[in-house]
Amino acid sequence: MPHAAATSMEPRSAPRAGALARRLPLLVLVVSMAIPWFSAGDHPLYRPDEGRYGTVSMHMAAGGSWLVPRFRGEAHLSKPPLTYWCQAAALRIFGHTELAVRFPSLLACSLTILVLYLTAHRIGGGSAAALAAGTLAMMPLYVLVGRLGITDTMLTLFWFAALACGYSAATTGRRGWATLMWSVTALAWLTKGPLALMPIGILLLWLRLGRRRGDIRHLRLALGLPLSLLPLLAWVWLVVRQHPQALGIWGVEIVHRITGGEVAHPEPFWYYLPVFLAGLFPATAMLALPGWNLTWRAAQRKLRLGAGSCLWSLAVIGPLALFSFMTGKLATYILPLCPPLALLNGLMLQRWLRGIADRRGYGRPPEVVVTLGVFVLLTIAALIGGAALLGGHMLRWTPPLLLLPAACGWLWWTWKRRPARRGAALLAVWSAWMILWATIFIMEETGLSHHDAQRLVQRLRDQTGDPRPSIYTFGFSDPTLSFYNRREVRRVHHGVELAAIIAEHERGVPLALLVDDRSLGRYRRRGGRFIDAFDRVGTWQRSITDSTGIYLPRRGAMQAAGPPGGARRTQERSAGPSPVEPSAAASSEPRPERFDGSPAEAPGP
Repeated sequence: MPHAAATSMEPRSAPRAGALARRLPLLVLVVSMAIPWFSAGDHPLYRPDEGRYGTVSMHMAAGGSWLVPRFRGEAHLSKPPLTYWCQAAALRIFGHTELAVRFPSLLACSLTILVLYLTAHRIGGGSAAALAAGTLAMMPLYVLVGRLGITDTMLTLFWFAALACGYSAATTGRRGWATLMWSVTALAWLTKGPLALMPIGILLLWLRLGRRRGDIRHLRLALGLPLSLLPLLAWVWLVVRQHPQALGIWGVEIVHRITGGEVAHPEPFWYYLPVFLAGLFPATAMLALPGWNLTWRAAQRKLRLGAGSCLWSLAVIGPLALFSFMTGKLATYILPLCPPLALLNGLMLQRWLRGIADRRGYGRPPEVVVTLGVFVLLTIAALIGGAALLGGHMLRWTPPLLLLPAACGWLWWTWKRRPARRGAALLAVWSAWMILWATIFIMEETGLSHHDAQRLVQRLRDQTGDPRPSIYTFGFSDPTLSFYNRREVRRVHHGVELAAIIAEHERGVPLALLVDDRSLGRYRRRGGRFIDAFDRVGTWQRSITDSTGIYLPRRGAMQAAGPPGGARRTQERSAGPSPVEPSAAASSEPRPERFDGSPAEAPGP
């Protein structure tokens, strides 16, 4: 009877297992697309970038100019406007919330995973698609940046979509794919300007190296390129009519990004190497490298034949090399490398699961299993240590983190002993990684709640009795305050500007002054006395290391302040007031030292 029962169960269990196998890739896709949204609207905006984007978009949504983005009362033309347009539309639809600011980036993050899944499915089938999408959802750089309300995630979507559509256009010759490629390229132009050309350059290089020059005609460059430029050129023409200096600003911006400068984040040549290895992990542990896990002959053959894997490899190597030669660097610049590397990783994992390799002796676990275990152990140790430093209340979220090392151990044990269960072990590691993300996001929300600028603004409203008080910062800048106050928060640079603030208070304007404690100490040691006209009414812990005093003016503050006293003066400047900080023009007297103790500087562009 036991044997008969087991036999009778087989016909029903096999179809059930087959149905699960067919649905599993879709389940991986749905969870991968959803994980960046987890708790994305439950923590305050990060400074400075999210605060700056949110403030610019706030002015648009509140009835400001949609043609010319504005920040601190001036035209903000460092980037094209598509990101601001999308954020402003989200603010109007969903309200004045953090989720609305992040909504375009989160949507682009999920759509990129979808485009990757569809591209990998077309190339390697459902298993490769699930492995690629799951890998992208594991990459720290992609997930963490994808949750920020900045422009890089939208550029990554259009960048990879242009590559995927161009690949399909070159391999099928269908006009529709070329049309889609140039459509998303037009959106990339409106997102980050000249970087929109990078995917087109990668496609052309791939076709030329692969001796497929005849397929270049399928891209329809002669018609598609100028048409994709039209929306950006129309916006540029309209902006230049109002602000003729815009062309000079854009020229300086592009040059500084390449050669370096005070606004271009200069970094050394090797800057991207650790960012690439750690930020795109675990895919970076599975790279197919000639001479390591791929023979040189196989690599040359694939390149000459114009294999699709060569395109995705060029999409990783080319931009990484180009960005490394540029002096100006930011970690977010290499975000577009994530989808093509995840695609390569998905195709390789599919071969691993089938036991296929380019070198002999494949019976042992691949190096990625060891690397994965070491990386995970270090990450978990760092997270638990960080939680302990932040406070005992954070440690209650750490037990789920231990699931990932356990899953990695099972993967190691299974790889050689139970080859048929490799897929299940990889699924366990991926599932534990998703739980890790959810735990990190909960810890993020808990940790940042103590530094919430929104709560501070509400506190200032209660203390001043005004729904939108005039707020000034002293010794630091935080654009998120402007977003939460729904009014520009101005920064005070010099001691004599406090006299103008006091005069504003004497006219009955409700205001508050936020003072960085370290800058205040330096200011007092240099004889500054205008701060004596304010009463400290509280403290805001701006971050783990930075504390900020909350000050309100006294009654009769002008008499209490007295003359500037021992505040030293620097040489009088002939330059006009800074257009970035309107309050810097409060006095025509020679400028004193800055609050941080450094000499006064000429205003920036």
